Amino acid sequence: MISILTYPRIHVTLLDMSSNGYRRNGGLGFFVNSPSLLIMITKSKVSQVNDHRHRKHGFDTQILLDWLNDLIKKLNIQEKFTISISGKTLSHFGFGCSTSIRMASIEGISLLLGLKLSHQEMIHLSRRGGTSGIGVHGYFKGGLIFDIGHAASENSTHLPSRSKEFKQNYPLLFNKIDLPNWEVGLLIPKNLEPISHDNEKIFFEKNCPISSEAVYQTTYHAVFGVCAAIKSKNKEHFHKAIMNIQKQEWKKKEWELYPSLPVLKNKLYEFGTKAVGISSLGPSLYFFADDIESIITKFQKPNLKKQCDILKVSFQNTGRKVICQKEI
Repeated sequence: MISILTYPRIHVTLLDMSSNGYRRNGGLGFFVNSPSLLIMITKSKVSQVNDHRHRKHGFDTQILLDWLNDLIKKLNIQEKFTISISGKTLSHFGFGCSTSIRMASIEGISLLLGLKLSHQEMIHLSRRGGTSGIGVHGYFKGGLIFDIGHAASENSTHLPSRSKEFKQNYPLLFNKIDLPNWEVGLLIPKNLEPISHDNEKIFFEKNCPISSEAVYQTTYHAVFGVCAAIKSKNKEHFHKAIMNIQKQEWKKKEWELYPSLPVLKNKLYEFGTKAVGISSLGPSLYFFADDIESIITKFQKPNLKKQCDILKVSFQNTGRKVICQKEI
């Protein structure tokens, strides 16, 4: 049995969603240490997927099982496997669950069979990273991940990652930056359902391409704001850059998917938060403050507590952990 502990990624923003740039997509994001997932891979008589999380989506199980059976064919192996998923990271809430589950499954199978697959081979076999490479690269590395997407000719249509998983290319990692020892807050809505796969596609089709000027603005705040602030450990500039990214054309459209989220965002600011962002297409929020514990305490009021879970986490500078390897 192989057990692999994976960490959630926070997707700060996609970058080039225009139609006339050098490349497509690209993105900026970082990893935090909680809530984590434990993926266990074992040999079995038939392939199966067991999702033990309290909140899950049944269609994901079948998609993952279909992918697993196809993976076995691609690897030209005879063995079957059971993938068991436990932990508190929710799928489709902006944490990159689908990517981490697939990457852990491939790595677990590789370790069980002694295949010695390279990181690039695992990324390719996962079929993830069609839009953003933060999840596939950060799975191994953690930290702040800056990727520069795909060549425009290779990836001309703007679609969510789940709609591009059969692409043969994957995004280029431009840089991985170690994160400082700063606390992070997460706010996970209880009463909001994430948008469906079909609605994700509609969202991209409706809102792409965006203007070149918007791409330049977002990239400026990502590079000279977020990346520079992390390298120089400048919290003030980091907070300002995160806030400015939320005002850009693409990110504003993501916020508009959930009309009730600005109410929670405003409460965070009212209670002393310095910067709030929405991770990927949401609905989870991440935030930064001088005293996150005091903000969590204020959210224990009954009317707020029933709306969301809120927790303090930390930046994660290392990738997944293989925590158990034994014969059964």
